[in-house]
Amino acid sequence: MSALLETEVAHAPGAKLVFPDAMFSIAIAIDVHEHLPDPAAFTAELQRVTRPGGRVLVTVPGGDPSKIVNRIKNRIGMTKEKYGHYRDGFSIIELQELLRASGIRPRRASSFSRLFTELIELGINFLYVNVLSKKNASAVKEGTIAPQTEDQLKSIEKTYRLYRLVYPFFWAFSQLDRLLFFSEGYVVVVEGEKGLVT
Repeated sequence: MSALLETEVAHAPGAKLVFPDAMFSIAIAIDVHEHLPDPAAFTAELQRVTRPGGRVLVTVPGGDPSKIVNRIKNRIGMTKEKYGHYRDGFSIIELQELLRASGIRPRRASSFSRLFTELIELGINFLYVNVLSKKNASAVKEGTIAPQTEDQLKSIEKTYRLYRLVYPFFWAFSQLDRLLFFSEGYVVVVEGEKGLVT
C-alpha cells in the first residue's frame, strides 16, 4: 500500500495502533469499525492515541437492514462478507455508545450518502467484485471491494478512464440526494472529544 500511495502507511495488527499515547490532536477512522471483530478495542486505541481535549471522528455504514439499498445489497449477494465486514454497520446511537464507553464524549452526530449516492456506490462495488476483480492476474483478497495493489489498479486502468467520462452523470444523479434532506443517510459520522482527564 505504501508504494501505491507513495507515502508511508503504518499497519495496525489487530486493533492495536502503532503510535504512542496522546500523539494526535485528532484521530479519524473512516469505515474501519465494521471490519473488526472487536470494534470496542479499536475505539479504545483511538482514545489512547488522542491528546486530552483532542477530537475523534468516526464514520461507519449505518447498517439499517430496512433501508432499500441495504435490502438490494443482500438480494444481489453483496453481503457484509463481500465487503469484509463483521457487521453491517452501526446506528448513530450505537456508535455514540461505543465512543462513550472508551472515554470519548460524543459532541456531534450526523449521516450522509443518501439513496442515490448509495445506489451508485453499490453498482460500482458490484461491478468490481463480480467482474473486474475476476480479470485481475494478481489475487484479489476475499472481502475486497476496491483495488489494493499497483497490479490490481493497473488491471482496471481502462475502467478508470471510462469512469472519468461517466463521472459527471454519476455526480448529477447523486445530487438527487438533496431532495431527501429529511432522511438519514447510509453512512453515520460521530465526532467526539477526549476528556482532559482520563
